[in-house]
Amino acid sequence: MKDGKLLESGNADAIFKNPKHFYTRDLVASCPPDDKKLSELPTRKHFMGFDDEGYFGDVNMSLDQLIKKLTVDPNESIKKSEELIKNDPILILKQINKTFSSKKQSKKHVAVQEISFHVHCGETLGIIGESGSGKTTLAKIMVGILKPDNGEILFENKNIEKLNKKDYKSFRKSVQMVFQDPYTSLNPTKTIKDILQEPMVTHRIVPQNQLGERVNTILKQVGLVQEVKDRYPHELSGGQRQRVCIARALVMNPKLIIFDEPVSALDVSVKADILNLLNELKTKFNLTYVFISHDLAIIRFISDRVLVMKESQKVEIGFTERIYSKPKEQYTQKLLGSIP
Repeated sequence: MKDGKLLESGNADAIFKNPKHFYTRDLVASCPPDDKKLSELPTRKHFMGFDDEGYFGDVNMSLDQLIKKLTVDPNESIKKSEELIKNDPILILKQINKTFSSKKQSKKHVAVQEISFHVHCGETLGIIGESGSGKTTLAKIMVGILKPDNGEILFENKNIEKLNKKDYKSFRKSVQMVFQDPYTSLNPTKTIKDILQEPMVTHRIVPQNQLGERVNTILKQVGLVQEVKDRYPHELSGGQRQRVCIARALVMNPKLIIFDEPVSALDVSVKADILNLLNELKTKFNLTYVFISHDLAIIRFISDRVLVMKESQKVEIGFTERIYSKPKEQYTQKLLGSIP
């Protein structure tokens, strides 16, 4: 259904394998396949065109044909990832630990335990694991929201705990984070223009007389019209709000962006648009990503390498296609085997 109208009905297998209506194709195709990596997620633009009268019409290509066209060869994917890890690491974590304790309870909760890994310039490192495995805590440590109990975090080969005030301010600009819920991430009392301008003023990103132009440019780059800048967060859809959150990260001219479940609260077709956008922005601005998700298919689509976590610990790390095709650890095998 769409807009209160029935568009298509039939046998479940037939609908999923060979949908007829372009909107149904869009919905089905927007879900990343779990058995292959795609260069781009299919969206409405792949199924729609214009006929002689200027109306939208179906493009004469089946869903299977389109998926085949967009499928990335696993060996090519690994080769690309091998080239990326030749780049210098932008972020290094060494033996990171984090424990939380409660005043009411004497019991301590170990959130992150002996975690070490590198993030190389230009790559997307995906982090997967069950709820409570420590993914979000690790993300907050990487961006500087939380401090580890011990261990070292090096950004561009500098220990962030030993940075002077000027260098730490530069670090905070260079490393940004996009959270799961775009609504709670945005100040409901401010317009989108104010939300985007505030960090630019605080960190003196551009001169005062260029703020408006910068806002217009960044909104266009994340796929939003300029009229959005005068609206408040509650006046936008979930997908639009998340694009604003991405724009807010981009206005800082970051080098590394950490995404914590950024599409889990969005509709399926909106997810595909946002994920494609992230890949486009990464290439355009030469960014590095850390992408956290519990959705194994999304991690396969967007990641060059994957870090698997379980109960606060690192289980294994490796190239995405190798992890998904030949996982070494029993837990990873079990995790990937849980895909329906």
